[in-house]
Amino acid sequence: MAPGFSGHPEKISEIIRGLLRDPRGTFRLLREIPFNRASVYFLIMTGFAAIPVLLLIGAIDIFLLVASAHTIDPLTISAGIGIFLLGFAGSWLVFTFLVHVVLAAEGRTSGIRETFVTGFYAITPFALLYWIPMINIITPFWALGLMVYGLQDRQDVPEKQALISVVVAVIGILVLEYLIMVLWLNTSFLHSFI
Repeated sequence: MAPGFSGHPEKISEIIRGLLRDPRGTFRLLREIPFNRASVYFLIMTGFAAIPVLLLIGAIDIFLLVASAHTIDPLTISAGIGIFLLGFAGSWLVFTFLVHVVLAAEGRTSGIRETFVTGFYAITPFALLYWIPMINIITPFWALGLMVYGLQDRQDVPEKQALISVVVAVIGILVLEYLIMVLWLNTSFLHSFI
């Protein structure tokens, strides 16, 4: 049992503390958590991830306000945060979907909802700590490790299959992001001549 828990973790702070201190025990305790509750947790983690971006965009706007006759544009701030959240949450959701596809190809499926619930909790260290210098180097790997632990402890996937599914999904998401970047560059290059 994870430290500080007397059963199922109820508070978000208990879940965060458990995932950061004792991920395996916490994932075992989170076995029965329903999809909708895990979805709310993921939305909260996405909100936590947006706070540093909001502060950075706000600081840039204040600097421009002081340095020139620039005015603060709430639409620009909202658009910047929206783009960040779409990229952040969207990439993780596509990654989690790819993990499920690989698991299904390996013959190990306990339902797509279960894979997404595991992904919703696995993003915790990245969502909370990606903005801290030096720690941000390990947070993606920490989140991927949590995904492997979650697949093992929440869904009873053998370690080798969990590791393979995460590595293949990472390669898949990198290839997908590369293709999107190439498509965007080609489209913007064509528009520069039109």
